[in-house]
Amino acid sequence: MILLVCAWIQEAAVTLENADKTFAQEKYAEALDQYKKAAELGGTEQNAQVLVEALAQAARCCSLTQKMDEGREWLAKAQKAASNEEPLGWSRYLGVRGIFEREGGDKTTAKATFIEMYDYCVAKKLPKRAVDAVHHVALVVPPEEQPAWAMKGIAEAEKLKDDGWLAVLWNNLGATYEDLKKPEK
Repeated sequence: MILLVCAWIQEAAVTLENADKTFAQEKYAEALDQYKKAAELGGTEQNAQVLVEALAQAARCCSLTQKMDEGREWLAKAQKAASNEEPLGWSRYLGVRGIFEREGGDKTTAKATFIEMYDYCVAKKLPKRAVDAVHHVALVVPPEEQPAWAMKGIAEAEKLKDDGWLAVLWNNLGATYEDLKKPEK
């Protein structure tokens, strides 16, 4: 009986992991279905972390497929289930909330949310999520503030030896310098 329960509890986490892989392949409609299943399993298994992450990512999939109203519904569910006592769920919720704020045109609030996410992730020792937060801050601040945030993200990504994030951050920094008419940088 104990082995059966452990395997069952793990199903939600495995489903979330598979959804994240599908999302990374930019198969958002397929990922949405997987996140919905992960949320269902997370609720059934009383796994708050999986539940919140899956709900938030379902919202993100909707935003990427231009279904903002549906996405807001998923985000509201994530907000209800989220707690800052659970780091992975809370950090993912903050990230998606900030994206919705940004996409809704409220860059000031989005910036505050992404900075909150960054500070939280640093405090909770979630370095990859901290890099993600810095990346999003750099997207919402005025161009003259972007290089400082980009360099902060690059420093964090270098500590992680994360070539994927380094490529994104250096690329964005280069584009920022072009926008600022500073090609020498």
